Amino acid sequence: MKITQKNVVIALTLSLFMSCSYFNPNSVNKRITDGFTEVNEQLARDYAANKDDLNNNYKQAIKNTPDSLTKEKISLYYSVLTKTCNYTDSIRTELNKIDVTDNKNSQIIEKSFILNGTADSCLKRIKLTCELAKQVSLTKKQKLETIKSEANIFSEPNLAATRKEYFDQNPEGGLSPLWS
Repeated sequence: MKITQKNVVIALTLSLFMSCSYFNPNSVNKRITDGFTEVNEQLARDYAANKDDLNNNYKQAIKNTPDSLTKEKISLYYSVLTKTCNYTDSIRTELNKIDVTDNKNSQIIEKSFILNGTADSCLKRIKLTCELAKQVSLTKKQKLETIKSEANIFSEPNLAATRKEYFDQNPEGGLSPLWS
């Protein structure tokens, strides 16, 4: 093989590409782990803020509701919602202990969620919370929003719509808007 400027450039480019830490498996795992950590930290901040808002709204609703039967319904809803949040939060805490980069952990998750009934229990709690939310809705608009939220939670993903939205609208270069 004749050594030409073109061959040298190709060899240097390939060696640079192969030694690049960006493609190093340890670097990839670190980026994945860092990504999960960042998302979990943001979720924790959002959860704390939402919990504070829930507590404040509950206190306000109880204070401003003269009807004792409505107060009782609001208290029941608040209690069930709080227990559901605590339950799902405990699941999230346990999942955070699992190494997301280890494929063996999918068996642990499958056993816990499917075989031991964690997923069914979680869904039942969420459905009960949605039903109680509809019962304590004061206006039609609140009730419709609750119904829409419930439908969104329990709807099947529409893969065709997702594919069309992100992958079928490619610009000239062939890249999806998702990647631009």
